[in-house]
Amino acid sequence: MATDAGETTTTSGPEADAPRWRLVGPGLVVAATGVGAADLVATMVAGSRYGYALLWAVVLGCVMKIVLVEGAGRYSLATGRTIFEGWQTLGRWTTWYFGPYIVVWGFVYGAAAMAGTGLALYSLFPALSVTAWGVISALIG
Repeated sequence: MATDAGETTTTSGPEADAPRWRLVGPGLVVAATGVGAADLVATMVAGSRYGYALLWAVVLGCVMKIVLVEGAGRYSLATGRTIFEGWQTLGRWTTWYFGPYIVVWGFVYGAAAMAGTGLALYSLFPALSVTAWGVISALIG
């Protein structure tokens, strides 16, 4: 804040002590959780095998992700309901369509997470197998 004499004063209180991270908001946290080790490994493997031939898929995937996340966020802000509640308003078919998909995807994602964690722990501590480390990490998680 500037004064008449051209001096700059600082603000004191809770606003001055607030971390700068608050300006970023929860978007950074959501973005950080959306990109994991498996994404990084998969993109490096695809890049090493196919070069720039799959660059169109990266661009298309980014555009689709922006559109879907933006749409879901706008829906939630406008209606006060989650996207899952919004699906239910379309009819019971959405539960029968998305229910099995979510269950299957949950198992696939869980297995991939256990395998990735097991592989990393096996690399650090080879006393147990990858499978054993994966099961242990799943039970702890």
